[in-house]
Formats: sequence, structure tokens, C-alpha cells
Amino acid sequence: MQKSTGCKIAAHIDDVPWIEDIELQFRERPIPSFHSIVGSPVKVDLTLMDCANLELDDGTIKVIHTPGHSRGHIALLYEEEGVLFSGDSVPFQGSIPIYEDVVSSIESIKKLRNFGGLKVLLSSWDDPRYGDQIYEILDRGIKYIQDIHHEVLKQKAILDTADTITVAAQVGKKLGLPETALNPLFFKTIEAHLAVQKV
Repeated sequence: MQKSTGCKIAAHIDDVPWIEDIELQFRERPIPSFHSIVGSPVKVDLTLMDCANLELDDGTIKVIHTPGHSRGHIALLYEEEGVLFSGDSVPFQGSIPIYEDVVSSIESIKKLRNFGGLKVLLSSWDDPRYGDQIYEILDRGIKYIQDIHHEVLKQKAILDTADTITVAAQVGKKLGLPETALNPLFFKTIEAHLAVQKV
């Protein structure tokens, strides 16, 4: 896209290494079909920080650092219209949860929830949501992570093991996820839960 449009690439400073070195990203997050999805590395032209404002012709977009899915994950808030682009910040029940830091994921959703006046939520894996429904979805995202954590600790105790793949297989079943969900991304999420006791 950058080559065909000449657009500038902006990213949070913590995700720049992954964007500019996709092999590093693949080693640290081995996504199935990674190379067909990502394509090639690109140079980041503009590094973003939390609370930065991007000025557009018809308004301002606020950068909100929402680590969890990745260290440098961001959400974008078009304040004039109350439109929140949450990206991959909010996991949805029934979907494959993908995050590398459990506590940061919950704190990031809480951070988004603190913005009043949200009118539209645009998420990576969901239809647009409106009004009060937005805050319900954010609350459900937090609960989904907490429910997963409870199940991980429960299965770890029942199975008497902290082996990621063994625990992930049982947690996946309890969540009703298809067997295809048991992939390296899901294992990373379970690994993140195994690394903490309380959320």
C-alpha cells in the first residue's frame, strides 16, 4: 500500500521494530500464514506516543496507547464525532483471544471506557457499534479476559501442569473455540495468563 499510494506510515514507537523487521515480528509472534498477510517490512515515518493529536482537515484524532495485543498497540479517537477505532484492543466472546499481556489488556480497555461521549465503536473483528452498546462491549471484553484467566488457573490446577499447549487445549474446549483456534497466537495468550496469578 505504501508503494502504491505514497502514504506515510505512523505507529507507536513500541511497535516500530515489528513493522520495520517483519522477521523479528514473526519470531516473536508466529502467526499462521504470517507472510501472506503481512507482505513486506515498511519504514515508519512518524512515531506516535500516547495522547498525541493527529490534525486532519476536518478535526483531530487522539492517539491512545492500548498495550496488550502488542506492546505498541493503539486506538484512535476522533473526538469531534465520538468515534473510537479500537483496533484489536477488545476481545470478543467466542473469538480467539489474542494478546500478549493480560493485565495491560484489561487496563487498556478500562482506559478506553473512561472516555465519555463515545458514539461509534469500530473494532477489527466486529460490526460498528453505537451509543450505550459501546460501553457494554468494553465491559464484556474485560469480563472475557477475566473469565479466560479463571479458566486457565482452573485447568492448570486440574491438570497439575503449567504446560501451555496442554492447558490451552482444555481452555479452548471450555471456551467453545474450534480446534483450528489452537494455534501459536492462542498459545501466546494462554502463556500470558500462566505468567500472572491475579487480574
